[in-house]
Formats: sequence, structure tokens, C-alpha cells
Amino acid sequence: LPPGDGREPRRLWSHFAAISAIPRMSRHEEAVLTHLKKMADNRSLPWAQDAEGNLVVRAPGRGRGVDAPAVIIQGHVDMVTEKNQATQHDFLADPIALTRRDGGAWLAAGGTTLG
Repeated sequence: LPPGDGREPRRLWSHFAAISAIPRMSRHEEAVLTHLKKMADNRSLPWAQDAEGNLVVRAPGRGRGVDAPAVIIQGHVDMVTEKNQATQHDFLADPIALTRRDGGAWLAAGGTTLG
């Protein structure tokens, strides 16, 4: 996403664009995991990583949630490595080309099956 894209909330889309720029096919997630650990370190959030590469970042509740029970949000950082036949894309080296579809209403990954 280019700066000044206008999507809200801006911080969320800024993080999304940064992560989209990091190649991360399955079994090659080191760069994105390093990015996430640096984000945690910059915010003084404790993190742990096991031998398989699973990463846990702990963030305390804020505002009315400061005393709430813990919430776990789980996801994966690798991506499906399928591209359209006519597309030249090296999933080990190339970032995802974020594009807009349907008059800008949808964000897609140009030339891949990701959207």
C-alpha cells in the first residue's frame, strides 16, 4: 500500500503493507518472524519462540480490558505459494504486489491465488 493510500485505520494498513513486502513461503518464514519479534521488542512486549518456529507475543490489556481474562489470537505467517500461470513471481524473493479490485473496494495480491 502506498503512503497516503487513505485506508483506515492507517496503522493497521501500514503494518499489513510491511508484512506483505516480506517473502514468506512455508518453511521460509525467518524474515517475517524477525520482523514480528522486532515489532514486539519495539513495544517492550515479551515474546517466545519454540524450536518449530511458533511465536507467541504477549500484550497486556488496556483501558477497560486491563483486568480482563487473557485472549489468544492465533494465525500463521507463511503464505500459499501459487501464482497465475502468466505471472513471474519468486515466492522466496518477491514481495506480494498489493492491488485494488472492484473500484478499490477490495485489496488483492496481484498475479497470485491469494486474492
